[in-house]
Amino acid sequence: MGESVKAAKALVAKNPSLTQVTDFKGFTPLIYSVTSTRCKDMVRYLFMNTTDDGPGRPFSGSSASQLVALLIHAGFYDITMHLLQRYPNLATISDSNGSIILNVLSKLPSHFLSGHKVRFWKRCIYYCVPVELEYLPSKQAYFRNKLWNALQTLVPSLKLVRDTKLRHVSAVRLVELVFSQASTLNDYQFWQSFVTRVASQAESIACAAFQMKRELHWFKEVEKLDHPLHKDVKNNDGKTAWQVFKEEHKTLLEEGKNWMKDTSNSCMLVATLIATITFAAAITVPGGNNQDKGIPIFLSDKTFMLFIVSDALALFSSMVSLLMFLSIIHGRYAKEDFVVALPKRLILGMAALFFAVGTTMIAFGAALSMLLEKRLVWAPIPIALLACVPVTLFAKLQFPNLFTKIIDMMIDGSK
Repeated sequence: MGESVKAAKALVAKNPSLTQVTDFKGFTPLIYSVTSTRCKDMVRYLFMNTTDDGPGRPFSGSSASQLVALLIHAGFYDITMHLLQRYPNLATISDSNGSIILNVLSKLPSHFLSGHKVRFWKRCIYYCVPVELEYLPSKQAYFRNKLWNALQTLVPSLKLVRDTKLRHVSAVRLVELVFSQASTLNDYQFWQSFVTRVASQAESIACAAFQMKRELHWFKEVEKLDHPLHKDVKNNDGKTAWQVFKEEHKTLLEEGKNWMKDTSNSCMLVATLIATITFAAAITVPGGNNQDKGIPIFLSDKTFMLFIVSDALALFSSMVSLLMFLSIIHGRYAKEDFVVALPKRLILGMAALFFAVGTTMIAFGAALSMLLEKRLVWAPIPIALLACVPVTLFAKLQFPNLFTKIIDMMIDGSK
């Protein structure tokens, strides 16, 4: 592909008007470079050397909407954004099927993080990899790219993660850019396009409750961009944007409510068991109590202090978890609650439960060590290893989901 770009540069250097040549469909070489080569360097070069002059008028003529759609399908969001900055009218233009950019993006859920499944460790790398959008090359970007190229040579999988994140970030920036031009759309078309987009991604997040949170977050962000007087404007069916949104998300709201209750019931059962066990263990301590003074026999043992502290922490954290899940089960399930209140309670409850499981196993290991250390000196080592098994399994199954939810809350909260 590098040789093809060099050849194109040589041809354009001899005859600059070649970039403006059109075929019988009115398509310029820029459009064919997107559909045929899929080489971003070629597309970028032709884009920078193509003007809106001549009979074809590639950026304002009949083929302009198709050019935008092709760039989006190819994932060339940085070029698309540069194009929209030069020609803002393209942000709201519709093609022959009546589709605008929002409709095209709604059919590409994998181009967004919410619609792209990433494994836990790749997701950790994903959030750590810095990505900056550069519409055009610069000296700073050149040296930064050199550094990342060196790292990607050592760790090839890093390039895939970074490219994926760049596509996701660019897609979101493109949506924001389109929304900033929303004032040029009529109200019904704008809100209908938005509702269509968020409704089309109903399956992009496995958890219905957090999907509902994401949809509401999008709605509120778009609402900020629109004029306040437009909130009460009705469409052709006599409904406001909020009424349309509620109707489109009735099923998702019910699914989110059921998911929240089912998850809370399951976690509450575990939290109740831990609270019961740790409370009983605090009363009936290992080794019993001194009959004369009533104090624990192993009170002076350091292992006993580890046991009693971890047992107390497990009891307190399990009670916190239990209260959080109870508040979810008996709380209200209005659409607005899915933005902050319910997700925050769920995250706090799961985090407290995870901590309770870990401290419970520490208390269990410390209790067995006290009882067996005199007979079996080597007992604490296998006990500690075995105690790590359930904690590790629980962490492997639940911690990635908890980590993802926390990151999502942090990202949404920073916006």
